Amino acid sequence: MATRLPVDGAGGTSVWSWDREAAVKRALKNADETGAAVDGGRFIWNFAFGSNINPDKMRSRGMQPVKTTRGALPDWSLLFNHKVEGFATMERVEKIESEKYDVSKLRPPDTVHGVLLLLS
Repeated sequence: MATRLPVDGAGGTSVWSWDREAAVKRALKNADETGAAVDGGRFIWNFAFGSNINPDKMRSRGMQPVKTTRGALPDWSLLFNHKVEGFATMERVEKIESEKYDVSKLRPPDTVHGVLLLLS
């Protein structure tokens, strides 16, 4: 589960924001464990989808890919299962089936397509 911090939103509403430092630590640990780190950890492969493949959005987040290529994650599905509207997540098809997610209204495809970004 991601670490989240409460942030004041417009009109005093509660908005959730990701703890960037915790997310970076998890991502780097995962990269080391899965082989996504390249050249002794100097580079890391990142799978991006949605707005994260927009070059302007990447630059606004301080990301400048060294290389990009098309990618697909078989046996994963793209879901919109966050309580905060507008965010998508990916889940393994196996988890969707074992935890009996309600996908009766729209069965998501069993592959997520996106872009692989080599980041420094």
